[in-house]
Amino acid sequence: MASSLEEPLKRVPKMVVFDLDYTLWPFWVDTHVNPPFHKNSAGKVVDYRGCVIKHYPDTPKVLKYLQDKNIAISVASRTGETDGAEQLIQLFGWNKYFQNKQIYPGSKDTHINKISKKCNIKLEDMIFFDDEQRNIVDLERLGVVSILVKNGMTMQVLMNGLKTFSDIRSNVAGEVVDYIRGVIELYPDTLKVLKYLQDKDIGISVASRTGWSDGAEQLIQLFERLEVVSILVKNRMTMQVLMDGLKKFSDIRSNV
Repeated sequence: MASSLEEPLKRVPKMVVFDLDYTLWPFWVDTHVNPPFHKNSAGKVVDYRGCVIKHYPDTPKVLKYLQDKNIAISVASRTGETDGAEQLIQLFGWNKYFQNKQIYPGSKDTHINKISKKCNIKLEDMIFFDDEQRNIVDLERLGVVSILVKNGMTMQVLMNGLKTFSDIRSNVAGEVVDYIRGVIELYPDTLKVLKYLQDKDIGISVASRTGWSDGAEQLIQLFERLEVVSILVKNRMTMQVLMDGLKKFSDIRSNV
């Protein structure tokens, strides 16, 4: 469901990090346009062939909104056309918005960690917007709330993203995920599992015996002797494993 542009949020990020290509502007700066760029006599940004270069219509609104809310903004782009990207940012008048810019080929992991270090902002206090699923997956593994941008940045995409950040960071499920990410790489269904339980008003806790890789079956047997319904997770936690476990609990407790 779309988030209202004025909907109050319990938690807001300290920083928003944007990709550039197909996120803030509708092209690949190293492929679809022809740097160097400049402003023509009419004040329009053009490439060296004279073609007018435009950003997404809502991009200035998005950046101004975040600045007015005192939310820091940075850029993480893997483009090889670093000079061209920097030129466009300057010509569009966006440098005043960005606290840090990481624009060079490589992994978004590297970009976001450098931004975190240089700006002294923790990864869990950031939200990231990008048009490529691979980058979303990479940063979610680091614990960064990440939003896939399908058709360019708009105010609605921004507000929906901020609501997602608030929902994740202000609930028990989000706190549990933060803990788990410090222990293991997050499995794909983990967030779904935790969110499902929270929506059902089922309490969630963590009991971890890290560093102990043997004896899982013995541990299950121990808890079963204590009359705790216990489920052996053989590969990873999934929604199917959860639902099978809840059914087992229901079957056992209904027959007591």
